[in-house]
Amino acid sequence: MSKHKLDTILELAGTLRPFKSVDDFKAVVEQTAYWYTLGRTYVAFEQFKQGLCVLGVFKAMESNPDVFKEVFCYHPKNLSNQTFTQMTSITFSEEGSNNRQLENFVISHWNDYLQDIEEGETEVSFSDLLFFCTGCKEVPPLGCPVKIEFLHKPERNGNHSNFPKANTCGFALALPITHKSFQSFKDSMTFVIANSKGFGYA
Repeated sequence: MSKHKLDTILELAGTLRPFKSVDDFKAVVEQTAYWYTLGRTYVAFEQFKQGLCVLGVFKAMESNPDVFKEVFCYHPKNLSNQTFTQMTSITFSEEGSNNRQLENFVISHWNDYLQDIEEGETEVSFSDLLFFCTGCKEVPPLGCPVKIEFLHKPERNGNHSNFPKANTCGFALALPITHKSFQSFKDSMTFVIANSKGFGYA
């Protein structure tokens, strides 16, 4: 922090004064730190508390701080095959239909692909997969349920896509239905996810 910025902060905090002893220095540091972290945000914090009081949320937070801590505070969540599977829901076609039979086959490849990620058998990580599907590198506190869909609709050229597509706004992943072997499915998934630079369709 440059001296100019430090002087400005001390001035705004009301702690800009000459030091006569080491104790004065410690007191200024404590008072400035308090102002910087709590004092300057006091009005906004009080408005936030009032908003939480409307439906009794603030009282519930005071009564159950450990429960609400998971929602309001950051906690890194390790992604695994199990946690990623729990985050996903699959949109199947009608049971007994030809599409449903094909989708079951694709999902078997999908499950094997998740297993390969967990075992480090591919260059893609669960974080990469999550980013491709949702635009998030980590799971947000409130979660981000991912919808698994299938690319039954042909492309403009009349052929079905060999590659997955993602809609990060809708947290949706559409899987290709063209692959007869797991290795082919794995290669197409890995190629697209590893080369995805951001949001939208690959």
